[in-house]
Amino acid sequence: MNELLQLVAAGFPNDELPAIIQELFRYQTGTGEISGEFRVDHTGHRFIENIPEPASFAPFGSNYTGSVYCIWSGEDSPISYDEIENRPVVYLDSEAVYSSVISKNLRDFVSLLLVGHDDIGSLAGKNNLAPEGTPSKKVRRFRTWAEHSLGVSVATDPNQVLREAKLKHHNDFVEWYNRWQGVDPWTNPPE
Repeated sequence: MNELLQLVAAGFPNDELPAIIQELFRYQTGTGEISGEFRVDHTGHRFIENIPEPASFAPFGSNYTGSVYCIWSGEDSPISYDEIENRPVVYLDSEAVYSSVISKNLRDFVSLLLVGHDDIGSLAGKNNLAPEGTPSKKVRRFRTWAEHSLGVSVATDPNQVLREAKLKHHNDFVEWYNRWQGVDPWTNPPE
């Protein structure tokens, strides 16, 4: 396993990464980028050291601002590898704004990456993941690869994917966030 990928895996139960994250990393290594400002990396490990219940988070990516994408157990208990691919993905904003639940699971997260937004984390906090015009060549290439390699297609209604995740996990996430920051995140509840 690649050294950087081993560093990412160190934040997961049994130091074992889900296949989807491994494949995203391989794609990123080959092309230099995945979608928008998201990248698979290990920088989230230090970010989550000082948050409540850090064992309930498995960081796997970030953006250029240092905000972190994590798989979350959805509760205060440590994340379990057996169910990790079916746990929600959350965005923890480095500026403590627009932290939010993004998707119900990793596959839905990838379907949202395929929309091609620069910063899906902040947009998820604002409930605004609607597609914007014609996708770039880079996004079209990523979509083709994801459909072929992962069997994941672009979300036809990204805001519905987000809404389903928030309906299930938003209140628990806001409660957790209150313990961390002492305030509600600047994220919109499901509509």
